[in-house]
Amino acid sequence: MKNAIIINILIFSIQSFSQNYWQTVFPPDEYRPKVEILYNDTINDVLYAAGNIMINSKADSIIILRYKNNVWDTLPAIFDATVKDMILFNGELYVAGGFTYIDTLKFCGIAKYTNDNFYFVGEGFCYNNENGGVGKLKIINDTLYAMGYFKGSGEKEINNIAKWNGVEWQNVYNFPDYGFASVVYDINIFNNEIFVGGNFHSDTLDDFIKYDGQNWVKPKLDVYGSLSAVSFIDIYKDKMFVGGNLCEEQGTYIAMYDGSKWFTDGFQPSLGVTLCSKEYNNELYIGGKFSDFGGMPAQYIVKWDGTQFCKLQGALDLGERVLDIEFYHDTLYTCSGNSINYYTGSYYSDTCFVWDNIDEKTIQKNSITIYPNPTNSTFNIKLNTKTPLEIEISIFSINGNQIFEKHFYQTNEIRINNLHLEKGVYFVELKTDEFVKTKKLIIN
Repeated sequence: MKNAIIINILIFSIQSFSQNYWQTVFPPDEYRPKVEILYNDTINDVLYAAGNIMINSKADSIIILRYKNNVWDTLPAIFDATVKDMILFNGELYVAGGFTYIDTLKFCGIAKYTNDNFYFVGEGFCYNNENGGVGKLKIINDTLYAMGYFKGSGEKEINNIAKWNGVEWQNVYNFPDYGFASVVYDINIFNNEIFVGGNFHSDTLDDFIKYDGQNWVKPKLDVYGSLSAVSFIDIYKDKMFVGGNLCEEQGTYIAMYDGSKWFTDGFQPSLGVTLCSKEYNNELYIGGKFSDFGGMPAQYIVKWDGTQFCKLQGALDLGERVLDIEFYHDTLYTCSGNSINYYTGSYYSDTCFVWDNIDEKTIQKNSITIYPNPTNSTFNIKLNTKTPLEIEISIFSINGNQIFEKHFYQTNEIRINNLHLEKGVYFVELKTDEFVKTKKLIIN
């Protein structure tokens, strides 16, 4: 429908789907899984699942699961604590976490796995007889970085971030010591500056800082509060995305930085936090604990293409959150602690919204107003367009079931009544050939 505007109203409720596009892969019953990470080993064509996966509920018997040809098995090793991350570096698989021992050998939080054996990576992250832990591994500019809650390697003091030079672990610009409870969750380099996020428990700096070439300083993004933390820092299409519980008081859980300005308004998830991200096929997938994103119903996961956020088909009904996102054989997998889920629907989505702050000219030209809002039943939709348009209004439940549809011709203001909507939160989606927007509607 060329030059038409489509408005979808979606009811916010918890229902089961008549057609579910998500399936669950359950590991064998003898494992009591808390799956925290997934990793696609592209060399060996294996999907790994790790975290706090116990054998027969034994806390000191942690294993790594691997999935290939629809069959689960395990790596031939027992870890004494949680496995937090895995990564391929120079063709070899590195494994990191809160563990000290693998079987009977002391690895101190990190090991290299090749030819069915684990090997030492320097002296690991035990320091002065204190056991540290690695929460994440990352490759930046062909260098392997480790980050977490460690204070050194061997006899060398290293606070929370280290880089591997092929022989030993080195500190990263003397990252400050914020105390034993501090942890770094992610780092990245953007515009030749190093950005670091985590939970630092600092009285002088927030949980997000950068190295400006001389000192560690605070960027112009507020991350504060008793429960604040930065979960991920990703670079996508020349912009930096920072996610986590950035400022719960203001409802800020994700931010974008273009090199000169921070953007936070107009696209925040509700009822939770952003926890993980994954770029695949030129799109950025974001997961966490949320039920809508910028007013668009989106259960735990959305994708961003540089212009708009879109939900996937169906709902990922976890009851918890998405902890990690991975692609294996071109299929999207997520983990939520007690389960691993994969997506069987289409990767094209027509339920999207444009982030308001990206293009102010588009907003002014094609803005939408709903009034009165809240309302008890009747409301109006006004479109700020120069010429009247053909408009289609559809009402959907949160699972995508259509319950109302009507066309309006050559108009830019519509009055909606006699729908007998129950009390609750609804979402108005505005779609054109060029953009999609959503607005929240409250029926009281």
